[in-house]
Amino acid sequence: MPVRPEHQSSVAISGSRTFTDEGLVVRVIDRLIERRVRVLIGDARSGVDLFAGMYLAHMADEVYDYEVYEAEWQRYGKRAWLLRNVLMVYHADELIAILADGPATPGTSNAMLLAQRKGIAMHVYHEGRWTSMPSTLPSSLEDPPSKGRRPSWWRTAPPWLKDALGTDYSLEAT
Repeated sequence: MPVRPEHQSSVAISGSRTFTDEGLVVRVIDRLIERRVRVLIGDARSGVDLFAGMYLAHMADEVYDYEVYEAEWQRYGKRAWLLRNVLMVYHADELIAILADGPATPGTSNAMLLAQRKGIAMHVYHEGRWTSMPSTLPSSLEDPPSKGRRPSWWRTAPPWLKDALGTDYSLEAT
């Protein structure tokens, strides 16, 4: 059993239910195992969540720590996935978003927006390539950016990412 230090970093993995490359998800988790971080995943029955959950359960003796965030559909109805994403990103220090080819999906796009607003780093896989973005927003409300101010990486961000994140960068409640 791995020795657990006092503080551990947490990485949330969010991804499309239609993503089919199980090998990529396994390689990502292997890297996280090497980093000895806590892995946070959702509970979808297909795609990235399914692949991650199966592999983490299989590698339980090697994995530093992981937690499955369940969408409580019976309790919260249609907003269950949103509440799951909020909790998962709230407890994460960074986000890995794995998207299927084509337009970004609502659940993963939402996790990306939450991570961007929280100010944590994101690593996004889409259409065969990775894009990494360091945090550009403050993690607290003490120093919010001006409403509508774009982060420095916006000019070079791919169009699908701009669509997924939208254009409102304020931390103010709407």
